[in-house]
Amino acid sequence: MRVIQSIALISATVAVADARRRRGRRTYYEAEVGPYPGSTLPAPTGSTFKIKDAGNGALKIFYNIQNFKRNSLVKFHIHSGITCDDKSLVGGHFWSPFAEADPQNDANGFAGTTNDQGRWSGSVVSNIGYSLADVASHTLVVHDGTLPGAPRIGCGIINREAKASTTGPWTAYPGYTGPQPMPTGAVSVYENKQGTATVSFVLGNMLGSGGGLHIHAGTSCDDANDVAGGYTGVKGHYYNVDELGTNDPWSTSWATKAAGTSSVAEGAFNVDTQLDIEDLANKVVIIHDSQSNSKAWCAELGNFKPAKTATASDWTVFTGYAGPQPQPTGSVSVTANSAGDATIAFNLDNMETGADSRQGLHIHAGTSCDDANDAAGGYTGVKGHYYNVDELGTNDPWSTSWDISPATGSFIVDTGLDFSDLADKVFIIHDSASNAKSWCSKAGGINLKGKIVSTEWEIFPGYAGPQTQPAGSITVSEVAGGAKLDYSLSGLLGSGGGLHIHAGTSCADANDEAGGYTGKKGHYYDVAALGQNDPWSTSWSANPNAAAGSFKVDTQLPFSDLANKVIIIHDGASNAKSWCAELDGADPEDAEESSSSEESSSTEESSEEDGRKRKGRKGL
Repeated sequence: MRVIQSIALISATVAVADARRRRGRRTYYEAEVGPYPGSTLPAPTGSTFKIKDAGNGALKIFYNIQNFKRNSLVKFHIHSGITCDDKSLVGGHFWSPFAEADPQNDANGFAGTTNDQGRWSGSVVSNIGYSLADVASHTLVVHDGTLPGAPRIGCGIINREAKASTTGPWTAYPGYTGPQPMPTGAVSVYENKQGTATVSFVLGNMLGSGGGLHIHAGTSCDDANDVAGGYTGVKGHYYNVDELGTNDPWSTSWATKAAGTSSVAEGAFNVDTQLDIEDLANKVVIIHDSQSNSKAWCAELGNFKPAKTATASDWTVFTGYAGPQPQPTGSVSVTANSAGDATIAFNLDNMETGADSRQGLHIHAGTSCDDANDAAGGYTGVKGHYYNVDELGTNDPWSTSWDISPATGSFIVDTGLDFSDLADKVFIIHDSASNAKSWCSKAGGINLKGKIVSTEWEIFPGYAGPQTQPAGSITVSEVAGGAKLDYSLSGLLGSGGGLHIHAGTSCADANDEAGGYTGKKGHYYDVAALGQNDPWSTSWSANPNAAAGSFKVDTQLPFSDLANKVIIIHDGASNAKSWCAELDGADPEDAEESSSSEESSSTEESSEEDGRKRKGRKGL
């Protein structure tokens, strides 16, 4: 905590001194697409979306649709539901005011045609009348535009950095015999901008017009009020009793869209429990009926699941391998999904297709390619594949593989381990000739500090050259003597071109001309120290169609200053600026909050023993 605050304090001080550093943290919400509930049509699994605030009330949606028909029309939209488990609760298009025309239409960029590999990627900016916080936990739906009526074929949930949802079926509250039938749907909880809890719900089979909806202190529906634990909050509602006493904040309820024999309840409300958001994990949600407001149905919340990803892209030959598979390009990433399992997404090229184009792709227990199976550590899992041996024994979950070249796709693996346990392990690619272990790469640590990443590529203003939109990522890491850039890109034309970080915080003003930046060519470095001695004589290089590598640059700036800047790829034909992406980074406003909270850190540390004492907003 103190390290993070120190970095943020530097960033805040610089931000005050230099008006150019005006951009806050670029928060993205993400959705990963799975099959649409009840559909028998092929789903575009592995498709992903990222959404950020574009300013002036608009959202910017980055889409990467894959595993769809080739050269075919596909569509997507944000929907009003918050579950992909029940097709009746996915909802319709989500926009406001509803009286106006739906902005999520084909003409506004929500439809396009896939390429020869069945992929369509890019971005669209749209004002749907809802903010980034508003769309969190809602559904994102993909449609097949080639079929009559454009049927729904894929569904994903727009995830925040921390969210918990009801994980099991609703069970009748002990002793309840009233008229409310078992609900369908879910309730989700996440942290909002104010640091309080937003409770979002989409519930089906609801009888009447409304009733109470609350989180209780218990961790099971059998003891919802935590009587066994001696909880003393009003009616068992969960909040910080030490701070609020009998001032219960849970005067909250569900309401149906239309009263009747059965209907859908959909909405959201904010609650300030004076607790950390994580304290609400694993508690129970109680639905009261509409007739007598009796406690009717109960479900348990899961853990909060941050969006976490580790990526492997630097491929080295597996010890002793001498087969036909050349060095791959591209990357493999592992991400925690909503079920708590690991989703493996791969985008690999230069893959040799042999007798069987579908061969192994696994995470192994080692932390280096020299000891991929962790023989030195005595690991006993099958073939060195990494999973919870105590729980699974020899039931190896890694019957997983890549397919064809370029190999693009994803799969889900339940390792029986905490997701964080997968950090710093190694990925192994097996070749398609004999299924031999051929190439190895170490996954990065999960949520490591001192790393900023760019993945969403926009065309550079005015560029009309031959280079099409690339795929892949660039990671900037803090190392001794400067910053290290690791790039793993596919779809690049030519053998190489410039790759630089520029001073701007948006691709529309990459060189920060509005801020009066004077560094050479807009490349970002300490002008006072280096003058016109530009350190960015750096470039990407590639085999045909893909590039993977790294280099180090000493900008003479603190690493935190690179946050929120832009990175530019020059094409391989004329070295023209072709594609641009914005780097993530620390939020100067949050940094200022951290600097003030540093003064009271000793008080915060002492309060850690009591999980019910509010410690303030988290998220740095």
